[in-house]
Amino acid sequence: MNGTKPVILLKQGIMIKKNTLRIQHPLIVFVSRWFLGITFIYASLCKIYMPMQFAIVIHNYQLVPDTIARFLAILFPWFELICGILLLIGLFVPGAIRIIIGMLIIFIGAISIDLVRGIDINCGCFSNCFTNQPDSQSLKHALIMDLIYLVFTLPVLFFQDKWLSIDHRKKTKSFGNSFV
Repeated sequence: MNGTKPVILLKQGIMIKKNTLRIQHPLIVFVSRWFLGITFIYASLCKIYMPMQFAIVIHNYQLVPDTIARFLAILFPWFELICGILLLIGLFVPGAIRIIIGMLIIFIGAISIDLVRGIDINCGCFSNCFTNQPDSQSLKHALIMDLIYLVFTLPVLFFQDKWLSIDHRKKTKSFGNSFV
């Protein structure tokens, strides 16, 4: 051997060393998929229940006009809910994870812009409508959490898991073999 480590081709020319593929373990992919699904479902519930309060939060970012803020306040929570459910049941996972990545990039961009501008607002990530208390999460904390969520998307984006996944069941055409 010449001392080089074997490499594996992931998707379209992305190569990584074989010993760094720990994130492809089915349990890591499954836990990441479920963690993101539950997180986005939870984050959507209050926003769906109280869209005008969420529109105010979006308006406070001072990035879009009021009409767009109201439209986004209705649209984003439903995307969060639907994509979260799709991740939980393992259906259309590639599309759902790409939409979540897109939303996270938008959230990270909006938070970063307001941090640079020195605007200190309620991020609106996990508004708690059940206790009627505003989300006290700082923008810096929200940015860190969104970056962590973005890291959790990587195993789901690049690797498939077989556990509790309708996508896997459709591929194998066998419903008795889905927990393997």
